[in-house]
Amino acid sequence: DRADLETSVLKCVILRCLCSRPACVTSIMSIPPCQTIYVSNLNEKINKDELRRSLYAMYSEYGRIMDVVALKTKHMRGQAHVVYSDLASATVALRASQGVNFFGRPLRVSYAKSKSHAVMKEDGTYGKAMREKKREAKKSSGDATKPAAVEGPAVPPTNDAAPMVEVEEDDTAANSILYITNLPGETTTSMLEELFGQLDGLKEVRQVGGRPDIAFIEYNSEDQAAAAKDTLQSFKLTPQHPMHIVYAKK
Repeated sequence: DRADLETSVLKCVILRCLCSRPACVTSIMSIPPCQTIYVSNLNEKINKDELRRSLYAMYSEYGRIMDVVALKTKHMRGQAHVVYSDLASATVALRASQGVNFFGRPLRVSYAKSKSHAVMKEDGTYGKAMREKKREAKKSSGDATKPAAVEGPAVPPTNDAAPMVEVEEDDTAANSILYITNLPGETTTSMLEELFGQLDGLKEVRQVGGRPDIAFIEYNSEDQAAAAKDTLQSFKLTPQHPMHIVYAKK
């Protein structure tokens, strides 16, 4: 129909503009264009699931959406990221929704500062990026010289005799248990339960005695664990402690 035609034409114009004159887009914003848009000034009273559904419904008209990330944690309330499959769709969505009234508030929209995990997985750069983040986290925390932090301890036993697990170094063995490192020294189980409980399916949080800098997070399913891993990767409980999350290996 006419609306689809107009959207397609606008996408073509934007792509031509990006290829021939990048400054025409970046002159308005200091952040380089990318496939992910950052949406802020969202109404914090809206339920997380309803917010994600509403954002998806609103933004899907501009192109194929790969992911919508919206959390209700202290540092991420009122914010969301919408990941598109192509740059043109993201640009159209950004321009079309800027200032739009959404649940009683005008949206503030910009490009995201970094590439999303969904995009990295699709273009094959996810593994390399995660390895680089891991090295940076170890360097900043001073754990590079501690062999135990590299290989990872076994998961502490639970009352129901859960199997022992060890850390999967290459980030490939997906399962329902996550291994978290680079946590600040004051981290408690209740803090982690509050953070990871924002995502569906949290089953258990287990910390290792004498090691507040690491923890194991178990979800009810592999998919729920994957969602938590992607969403909270590099989340900072303090400015100096970006979390590093990998799958644990049974």
